[in-house]
Amino acid sequence: MDAWHSFGACKEPVSCCGGPKKSQGSAPLPELLEAQKVASGPKASELKAKIEAEQHALRRMRMCLRDICNR
Repeated sequence: MDAWHSFGACKEPVSCCGGPKKSQGSAPLPELLEAQKVASGPKASELKAKIEAEQHALRRMRMCLRDICNR
């Protein structure tokens, strides 16, 4: 006996849940739909990395402008 039958969740004989006996007139099971993914925002580490990359790019631009203006 499987877990469903031992806990009383399934009231049918063992054959209802894929036991050794299968009835001839059983209908095919419907396909299960995929669960929708919950849209979550970016992780804190991703945000931190993005901010650091932007700060680095701004620093380089400032250095370039300083070099151009000092010529």
